[in-house]
Amino acid sequence: MLAPIENVDKKTLYVADESPVDLCDFANQIQEESGVRKIRHMPLQIAKTAAKIVDVLEFAGWLA
Repeated sequence: MLAPIENVDKKTLYVADESPVDLCDFANQIQEESGVRKIRHMPLQIAKTAAKIVDVLEFAGWLA
């Protein structure tokens, strides 16, 4: 978070820690530090249902 942009721009960074990190907490921390808009969240069940609908539409040939 404190590295100069030229040291991290367009680079792959691997983040690791001794204990697991909650992805939502980590993403929110990045969002707050970077000063961009809040990250939108979708309930898991809605995301799963939407994915199944897309699968059905693709199977039916309605989506490429």
